[in-house]
Amino acid sequence: MQGAELNIDPLAEILDGDEAMSPEAVLGAFVALYSVPEVVPPSVWLPVVLGEKDLGDNPGPAITALMDLYNNIGDRLESKGMFCPPPDEHDSIRDFCAGYIEILGLEQEWVEQEAELAFILMSLVDPSVLDDPEVSIDIDPDQWLDYAREDLLAVLEEIYLRNRGQAPGQARPAQSTKVNRNAPCPCGSGRKYKKCCGAS
Repeated sequence: MQGAELNIDPLAEILDGDEAMSPEAVLGAFVALYSVPEVVPPSVWLPVVLGEKDLGDNPGPAITALMDLYNNIGDRLESKGMFCPPPDEHDSIRDFCAGYIEILGLEQEWVEQEAELAFILMSLVDPSVLDDPEVSIDIDPDQWLDYAREDLLAVLEEIYLRNRGQAPGQARPAQSTKVNRNAPCPCGSGRKYKKCCGAS
């Protein structure tokens, strides 16, 4: 994980099997839970994370481990900022984004507000969405996915800070100043950044 210092090894045993999220998906889900504008209670997100997983007669230790990780991620985001899998770990990014999307699904209004983020996440989980004739990305899909993986950390951090009522850069002095390729160019030309100053 980029900048992460979280031990997710205990999750492997708790979430073993196909019934629950993978450990990387849980990290994505927990990051999303701290990024949505409204608090989502454990009674809502635990069934999403666990899926059909049967925790047996004594679910307490597993629930405690998940709650501890949830709280640790909140502390980690507050003190050190956003994290996600490195761009070259494609499977981890896919699972992380899938977990994030599961939480987005609980907040439909937020999905509509963050349509660009939702599209980035969906394409990283299922690149076939880029084959849709209604999707226009102006560059080769593989190249677009590389850009999306590279930009994921900055995009997630921007969303997190905005929904905490902070301007990007307010919480961490080292905040990225990178311009989104599809955003209007800061020079004021009216063209997209990638077609203007970002083309060089």
